[in-house]
Amino acid sequence: MPLVNVRGEAGNQGNLRPADRDGAARAAAAWSKKAAEHAATHLPVIREMRAGGMTFKKTAWEMTARGFTTARGGPWTAVRVSAVLRRSVTAGATHEMGWQDLTV
Repeated sequence: MPLVNVRGEAGNQGNLRPADRDGAARAAAAWSKKAAEHAATHLPVIREMRAGGMTFKKTAWEMTARGFTTARGGPWTAVRVSAVLRRSVTAGATHEMGWQDLTV
């Protein structure tokens, strides 16, 4: 399975050896699994904040202020908050606030 960018396009891996391509695919799968687990952990807090009327930016600021970090250990951004909510919707999780909540 080729690695894809955010637009779903396959990247150019023609210059990688087959073993390197396999390693890259395994690494991508591992990061994806870690991100999904991390998103599931923080999703209830994010949903609570969003249900209270916080914007994505304010939610991100509050998550960082409370000491939460992203899956890679960085501070939260509005884009990351949106991605966690989008991940929950695309993963089949129930999202009681609906699709309109995903607009920035």
